[in-house]
Amino acid sequence: MLAVRYAKTSPDKLAERQTWLAQHQSYLRSGAVDIVQSGPLSHDDGTPAGGLLIANVESLDDLRRFSDADPFVLHGVYHQIQIMRWNRTIG
Repeated sequence: MLAVRYAKTSPDKLAERQTWLAQHQSYLRSGAVDIVQSGPLSHDDGTPAGGLLIANVESLDDLRRFSDADPFVLHGVYHQIQIMRWNRTIG
């Protein structure tokens, strides 16, 4: 199934975001889950707003476990996370 992780960046952790960025990117590229698309979200002024990840997983719990171990989650860079099933209709 396809699943989405929508994560919001904690406004008080913007400086720490750079500290953990390389580890976050490496983790996403680890192959632990089959990521279809992933990338950052930004506000109109260009400041980080969060991230969107689409993955092909067996269950939502698989993506929850993966997300819980993400360095951005572990270090509080992402503070609000939603994981949902995605039913693609176009594409």
